[in-house]
Amino acid sequence: MQDQILGSRLPTGVIRGCDKCTNCQKVTAKWRPEEARVPILSEAPAFYPTEEVWFIYQNLIGTVPFGSVRY
Repeated sequence: MQDQILGSRLPTGVIRGCDKCTNCQKVTAKWRPEEARVPILSEAPAFYPTEEVWFIYQNLIGTVPFGSVRY
């Protein structure tokens, strides 16, 4: 009974048990690359700040934890 309950929770394409034992798992599913999804991603914008701009951002980021303590 316990094997039947666990067997029903296995992913699709996986079976429990074989001729020699009852507690092993066998994968019967196959991967089909033609059905795989490949996300189409565009190039992400890159940020190349000058030294002056970088210093401004560092100071801004440094003040965030102190300002957020009130909330």
